[in-house]
Amino acid sequence: MKENSDSDKNYMNVISTDSGDNVKNSNDIINENKSLKNGSKENSNNEFTIISITPIKTTINRILEKITNYNEDIFIFEIKGKTKYNAEKSWKIYKNYIEIKDLFKEIEKEMNKKKITNKYISDACKIVKDYNNGEIADNIKTISIYIMNFYNCDGGNKLEILNETLGISATSFIHNYIKPFEGYVLKKAEPTLLRSLVKYTFFPLENIIFKNWNKRWAVLKDDMISYLNSRTNLVGENVYWFDNETEALEKEDKELEIKYNSKTGISLKFNSRFERDLWKKEIEERVEKIIEDNANNIYSSYTYMKTNCGAKWFIDGENYFGYLLEQLKNAKESIFITD
Repeated sequence: MKENSDSDKNYMNVISTDSGDNVKNSNDIINENKSLKNGSKENSNNEFTIISITPIKTTINRILEKITNYNEDIFIFEIKGKTKYNAEKSWKIYKNYIEIKDLFKEIEKEMNKKKITNKYISDACKIVKDYNNGEIADNIKTISIYIMNFYNCDGGNKLEILNETLGISATSFIHNYIKPFEGYVLKKAEPTLLRSLVKYTFFPLENIIFKNWNKRWAVLKDDMISYLNSRTNLVGENVYWFDNETEALEKEDKELEIKYNSKTGISLKFNSRFERDLWKKEIEERVEKIIEDNANNIYSSYTYMKTNCGAKWFIDGENYFGYLLEQLKNAKESIFITD
């Protein structure tokens, strides 16, 4: 695979969805922006509404900040929006040409399977799924607008493939914290007593009886990684907390092993080497932040200072009841008090 030259200083092609520029293509689909709004009824009951998606064309090497032997063009989609409680959220997703085309193919397939009718979405899918790479690059602004409006329209945010592509799960917007880095991975099955017995007594049957890899929704936060059995689950399974000794190690072609104190904590497998290396980079950045916080901990605590923590300290009853009154006044839907 041919790599782009690092000497090219114009490696990023930023195209804002808020821009008023006209982007033409062979089908003139940019001129259908009116039908984009008229053809898809916006759902005001969405848990989250996308305000803008800004595509940035770059390369894998630039994102990973290293030279790889699988470098190619990649699009970063910067997503911004608000929850129904007006909490602002922003995050990024990374897609190549094939993944963009496949998204529109899968949306069309899922709509047909679920018997969802929306002429605007159907027409857009028919156009984009047949694009070549050049047409995708030329019309990436329009494609971003399509994705944004697909999600915001009535029923659009229920499409599994769209939520999966955007990295949105049932737990993404529960708290007013930074949205986690998340997505589907294959997680290696952890050893159990029953599996160990089968392994040592009926070794040939081990891989027949037990699955080695299971599809799981991984959630990466500031100081830990956990997983859900599916994107729609509200309750996570195991939680693996990061510390100074945490390592993310490349294993084989698309595998990543996360170790704690030289012991394996969790093994993950990804769809591509880029996806594996991206998760590795995200994990390493969080571990580096923990190490830095530990070194500069003004309290000389045995643990690092937590970020985006929902706990709040009160020094007396006046502090607590003043804060409680403020929250009661601002409640919009329900109030839950525990002691």
